[in-house]
Amino acid sequence: MEVRNKRLLTLMISVSLVVLVRLFTLVPIDEDSSVSGLSSASKKEGALGLPVFEDSGARPIDPNAANRIGDGVDGRACPTWTAFNRQMLVDLHPNDNELVCEDLPQTTNFTIKLCKSKEHCGTGLFALQHRDPRYCANVLANERISPNRRLEQYYKTAFGPDAFQLLLDGPQRETPPLWSHKGDCLYTLPFRLINPGTYTASLIHAYESFEAFKEMGDFGLKVLYEPLFKDFKFDVCDSTKCPVWTAKRVEDLSPSLPLCSRYEPIQVAYLRMTFETEREIRKHAFHKFIYIGEPIGCRYDQRFELEDLVEQAKCHNNNKTILLHGDSHLRVSTQTFDARLSGSYKSMA
Repeated sequence: MEVRNKRLLTLMISVSLVVLVRLFTLVPIDEDSSVSGLSSASKKEGALGLPVFEDSGARPIDPNAANRIGDGVDGRACPTWTAFNRQMLVDLHPNDNELVCEDLPQTTNFTIKLCKSKEHCGTGLFALQHRDPRYCANVLANERISPNRRLEQYYKTAFGPDAFQLLLDGPQRETPPLWSHKGDCLYTLPFRLINPGTYTASLIHAYESFEAFKEMGDFGLKVLYEPLFKDFKFDVCDSTKCPVWTAKRVEDLSPSLPLCSRYEPIQVAYLRMTFETEREIRKHAFHKFIYIGEPIGCRYDQRFELEDLVEQAKCHNNNKTILLHGDSHLRVSTQTFDARLSGSYKSMA
């Protein structure tokens, strides 16, 4: 019984890591400490003294405002504060004519390229190709993942045997949750950044041989977590021409933006703090984190700010991660949920 419990615990922790890779940075958790920004309607209090959520009747915006890679730029080819359809990033291929690619140093198992869009300077991808075609052919043909053959084929086609985590750090922080398997162990990890400047990228090879998805055989899932590169520097857009998006700039733009939808996904960009707004100062004092999330292409009409409500909000005062435990059914549900939160009408699953 003790061995079985240990194996079950290992499975739950490993699957949770995969789900966290998918969700990190996508779910905006707003914990501002002042209630002064609430609308008059939202200042009504419920039984616990918390603000009552009220529907303003605002018409939802279209989260897929940018449906082509070239959408979302101004006359100087600088990124605008525009939401986009993430599916267009998943569809990108390193052989596309709209991309310009450069080779990066290869590792023991992968060749790596950085590709940038000619149409949107903040859009690009890292392309990884497994160097051993025999490994790829063998694991795709013979590895059993799930007793559900249809689900197994989906994992093999859409994700491939390897799993990755990409971290982008600079004027904006992103951990893109998606990678796409183009066949024969060719993977793309797309990104779309809105802020110009110099970024560092770090890429982790998290799992191999479908260890992230296995539901059959040895359940002692093996986390690889092998760095493929760390702190690789590259430039995004022309920082001498394109202005940097800050919380203050978004705040000034806010009155002209439509209200964020109560019924559709909201995309968020995590911008490096410049401490020009009260909200940045307050959040940094509370979380000691130098990035702040701002909704792209819309504005919040109500903020439920719990940090001052000490007694009522104890369970909210340390929201840093979302941890999910489950099997393949939860993963499929999470991918669908993730697609909705990130601004796509079409499920990634």
